[in-house]
Amino acid sequence: MINGFFVRKFRVKIVRLIMKAFWIFPVNNKKIFFSAYEGKHYTCNPRSVYEQISMLNDYEEYCFIWELNNIEEHKIITDPRVIFVTHNSLKYIFSILTSKYLITNSGITCYLPLRRQQININTWHGGGAYKRVGYGVKSNVSEDLYELSIVSKQTTYFLSSSKIFTEVMKDSCKIPEKNFLSIGMPRNDVFFDSKRMDSLKRKVLSYFGFTGQEYLVLYAPTYRGIVGKDETVDICFDISKLKKVIEEKFCRKAIIMVRMHYFNSKNINSKEVISASKYPDMQELLVAVNMLITDYSSSMWDFALTNKPCILYTPDLDMYDLERGFYTRPEFWPGILCKSEDKMYQAIYEYREKEYNAHISKYLEKAGNYESGTAISQVLKLIK
Repeated sequence: MINGFFVRKFRVKIVRLIMKAFWIFPVNNKKIFFSAYEGKHYTCNPRSVYEQISMLNDYEEYCFIWELNNIEEHKIITDPRVIFVTHNSLKYIFSILTSKYLITNSGITCYLPLRRQQININTWHGGGAYKRVGYGVKSNVSEDLYELSIVSKQTTYFLSSSKIFTEVMKDSCKIPEKNFLSIGMPRNDVFFDSKRMDSLKRKVLSYFGFTGQEYLVLYAPTYRGIVGKDETVDICFDISKLKKVIEEKFCRKAIIMVRMHYFNSKNINSKEVISASKYPDMQELLVAVNMLITDYSSSMWDFALTNKPCILYTPDLDMYDLERGFYTRPEFWPGILCKSEDKMYQAIYEYREKEYNAHISKYLEKAGNYESGTAISQVLKLIK
């Protein structure tokens, strides 16, 4: 175990030393690198920032780099200023080491040595304080902590969605509190723009062929086990019964959509559900659906801003707690905690909008919510 640690540490140092050869190329002050989930999708906070900045006249002369591995998603971006790179390619390495601004939702790998004049903005990909990450994880499900320490040192700014998020992440990621920006997440600005929400809802309905009369439920579980390991998470509840309960409660046809965590490339195979795993933007789905069912995913934070019902279905709560651990107790999270299938059905039957909204408001206040719909404009102030 100890020998393995020193081997990894030596490898990181050697690779970083080799990569410094790219320092012969100057940093381009008008080049911005964007990446979400290491190029898996054109989505999340980096997308929200890019789409705003690309429309502004002040940035007409800038070059934008997007790490995007899915060629099909290249078609979404029509801006001629955009250069596409794939993960770990030579163009990817060159782009990171020569871009003045780096905007990602998961940080820059420790193998690439950034220079002091570069501005590395980690927007992260979740709010609140739920399952533990980084140094905060109880067991060995986290990434190598030596590598994480380098990633942390190379982070210029880290966006925060709430006071409690800053408190837990400054220890879990070993980033000084002064590096956190208390501005909320760019992707959540949409929840403060009713016209844009209406437009995105129509977009999602059209994409899936829905009429708008259905009651849409999104099941979005987080991953299990080793970080980055491709494992399939099975649906552990009766889909037909869930549909029946929804339809009896809300008097509308129920449609169950499933979106797997981005670590899981395998889709759920069931004729009873609609797969939404390949839909590029989770935020657009949250805008469109009527109910979210998740477990330990920070998507519950985003969804809390909509005041729509969130069910926290956690039949493996005790096991997950032992494996990973939580920053705060699930009983206080922004949703209705259900440790069994029957409890979930009961919670849906007994759902009361007024009582639920009061619970959410109290939670956001206690968490020290920073979301106000201005995160994107605050990030733009960092890019000069």
